[in-house]
Amino acid sequence: MRRDYFTCVFLALIAGALAFLCFCPVYFDYLGVIPREFGLLETVLSWTYAVFFLLALPLYAGYARKYWISIGLACYGFLAYAPAWFYPAEEKLVGEGADIISVGLAAFLRGIYCMVNAPFAAISDVTGPEKALAFSKLILPVAVAVPLLIKLIRFYRNAYAQERLDPAAVMSQEVKTKTRKPAKPEVLGTVITAPVNAASPEEVSKQATEQAVKAQTEPAPAPAPAPVAAPPKKVPVDAPPKKERVEAPEEKILLDAPKSPYDDDGVIRL
Repeated sequence: MRRDYFTCVFLALIAGALAFLCFCPVYFDYLGVIPREFGLLETVLSWTYAVFFLLALPLYAGYARKYWISIGLACYGFLAYAPAWFYPAEEKLVGEGADIISVGLAAFLRGIYCMVNAPFAAISDVTGPEKALAFSKLILPVAVAVPLLIKLIRFYRNAYAQERLDPAAVMSQEVKTKTRKPAKPEVLGTVITAPVNAASPEEVSKQATEQAVKAQTEPAPAPAPAPVAAPPKKVPVDAPPKKERVEAPEEKILLDAPKSPYDDDGVIRL
């Protein structure tokens, strides 16, 4: 699609310029100007061609970011400079040093000159022939400068809008760029560093800052739950009191002493 933009714009410029060659004779010739009268139709078409391809189309290409249109305009604008840059010397066109290649190239470049300047012939009634010839040479710089200018304006407009919406971010970015430490030069060779026993003041302040930030960001530990006492045992009110068991005292049974089998006389009693 982008290639179509380029070819369509380039071919549209050529087709529009060739349409002006039907108004004979050609007003701008490579060898000079051929004076003639301009009709109303040719005058309207000349101004329309100039306004559309020199103002409207470059502005649209820059605003819509269709830079392939600008490239097509720039390629056609290059044709206005080609006759002055590549026209062969007169020695190669006339005399003994003339050759067919130079003659053919000169005829081709004269045709390009007539075609590129033909759309601006009727404008010469207002601006004059010399200024009318300059219109064709404006196509190339306008096709390049207008999109770049629009891109620059859009960049500064977006930067201004961002600063108005969030000025703190812009200020912090500027402070960061100003306070950024320069990069330390790289040391060539082997570097032996002695061990450091005590921390430097910068490291101590850095650790204190990190601990303060950590204390603020981390949530406080939850307190331990208090021990819950066991609920007291419920004693039913209606229950009768328990009777205590009373043990009876032990009774001692006294036995008579055993009787001897002998009598008082020492005889065994049967």
